[in-house]
Amino acid sequence: MNERSGMKLKKQVVRRTKGFLLVVAICTSVVFAQESALGPTDPAELEAFMDGLIGAQLEAYDIAGATVSVVKDGDLFFAKGYGYADIDEKKRVIADETIFRIGSISKLFVWTAIMQLVEQGKLDLSADINTYLTDLKIPDTYDKPVTLAHLMTHTAGFEDHVIGLFARDKERLLPLGEILAQELPARVRPPGDVASYSNHGTGIAAYVVEQTSGLTWDEYVEQNILAPLGMEQTTFRQPVPEPLAAAASKGYSYGGGEFHEGDFEYVPLAPVGAAGTTATDLANFMIAHLQQGQFGDTSILDSATVRQMHGALFCHTPDVNPMSHGFIDMSMNGQWVIGHGGSTFMFNSTMALLPEHGVGLFVSYNSPGGEMAVGKVYEAFMDRYYPAGEIQTLTPTENAKNQLRRFVGSYRANRYAHRRLAKLAAVFGPVRVILTEEGALKTITGRETTRWIETAPLTFRQEDGLRTLAFREDEKRRITHMFLGDLPIIAFERVGLTEMPAVHRGFAIVATILFLATVVFLPAAALVRRRYGVRLDPKSRVPLVACISAWSACLLFVVFAVGLSFVMKNPTEIVYGIPLGLKVLLVLPVLAAVLTLGEIVYTVIIWRSRKGRTCGRICYTVITLTCIVVLWQLNYWNLLGFRY
Repeated sequence: MNERSGMKLKKQVVRRTKGFLLVVAICTSVVFAQESALGPTDPAELEAFMDGLIGAQLEAYDIAGATVSVVKDGDLFFAKGYGYADIDEKKRVIADETIFRIGSISKLFVWTAIMQLVEQGKLDLSADINTYLTDLKIPDTYDKPVTLAHLMTHTAGFEDHVIGLFARDKERLLPLGEILAQELPARVRPPGDVASYSNHGTGIAAYVVEQTSGLTWDEYVEQNILAPLGMEQTTFRQPVPEPLAAAASKGYSYGGGEFHEGDFEYVPLAPVGAAGTTATDLANFMIAHLQQGQFGDTSILDSATVRQMHGALFCHTPDVNPMSHGFIDMSMNGQWVIGHGGSTFMFNSTMALLPEHGVGLFVSYNSPGGEMAVGKVYEAFMDRYYPAGEIQTLTPTENAKNQLRRFVGSYRANRYAHRRLAKLAAVFGPVRVILTEEGALKTITGRETTRWIETAPLTFRQEDGLRTLAFREDEKRRITHMFLGDLPIIAFERVGLTEMPAVHRGFAIVATILFLATVVFLPAAALVRRRYGVRLDPKSRVPLVACISAWSACLLFVVFAVGLSFVMKNPTEIVYGIPLGLKVLLVLPVLAAVLTLGEIVYTVIIWRSRKGRTCGRICYTVITLTCIVVLWQLNYWNLLGFRY
């Protein structure tokens, strides 16, 4: 065995061992779940559980460090750090000292601020949002106005806007109103129809807080939430202020057998995802929400407001988890759970509250591997301390197959850029729904498949679990939407043949092959004729100017495709802004469109005048038609023109 083979085998063994350890940790938690009382009762036992689970996760998912806190009955029940906050300095994570970025959990501070102002009579959740905006107005695209209630449930109807969501330096940290004026997302559906998670919707709500209170967001949250809750190690300011900087965990990616320190992640829309906090600081926030707004002798909300905030505000269907007033319903195993997740490129976190049990869980990781770990630690915690009990496995009914054909198709998550070039991201990740021979539905997302059994009209339950799937039909009983029961912040739209990403990808491949062949063949054929002195009868060939027009258009399309794949080799870079190379590339489709117009004219001419052989005219027509379809594709994906 050579050295390379030996290293490869060693890596495979290590990775499989890591995965095995994680599986053992999770399975052990499930095995002993039935022996535990409902909910954690012993901090030492919880510590042993977390030590095994998170310790295995750090290994399995290549995570540098993690921090955890659990609260119960108004007190901090457990908190602990794992791994490293600074690898070079060998600085370990300490739960009550180390600051982790919490991403979109930051939004819960915005919604808490909104409810404080509602409680004071300064805001009305059902009023037109424009009532509270002075130098920024939401366009009246639809008859129904956008309200704070729509923003809180992500049902305002905005498209997603990701360009510029992150920044590489603090120069991009403009006042909130300026950012929103530049990046105001288009309204693409009526408000209150379906949910589509919106960072900018929350940003607008934070701007309402500024406009109403007369304070900047940082000033408001520090004076009205952080200070009253004693959250001295928490900040939305960027970079982390000097007194706290030494306590901030660094973010680490993993590659080549070692960790690599990442840059500080600036979030221009700070209120929606810039917060950094410790596990124990966030525990105070959880306690306040679980104790009806009270934290010790301090109150940030009255009990009636807290009950309203935690209560359901919007639901796609009765069988799908609702959205609360900013909180996401994360209910699991028959238990009512509300909370929120949050991610940056480096940090991944979740916060889950069980109001009926007075228990809250927070966990955060400082490496991209935390994206996988964060959901599993929540599931393992719930399975251990709030197990679902025995779950009945469902079986399809005899006549189910014929009745379920109308659900078969492709469904696309509605959270994407509709009017900007970032729409291209929607080409990835559609959900396919197929019908099995037994009469069950099967959803296919990448490599993940789940089987669903119908339990009521338009409603399905996981074959061997408690998750639900629901559909919406129009007045003609045509299926229009699909909803995942545990994902209330998004809807899946049924897409037709011309909208299916697979169809677009397939045609793009065929068109690229045809264009490459044209770019190579036309000059090659001319060179061969010149080499052997072959002269074509002018009447038997397509006019030279027509050939040059088609060849040039094909070349532009090929260069654009190659350039796009190079410039966008890391698609996530677009969140920092449009690269200069992409802006230059967008000129090419415009030039190709002009040449295609010429092709259309020449196609008409050569058929009317019968210039060229029939096979030549057919080939030229095929190239022209392909150019037209490709331009339609580019326009569909907002790549024709400068829509950024």
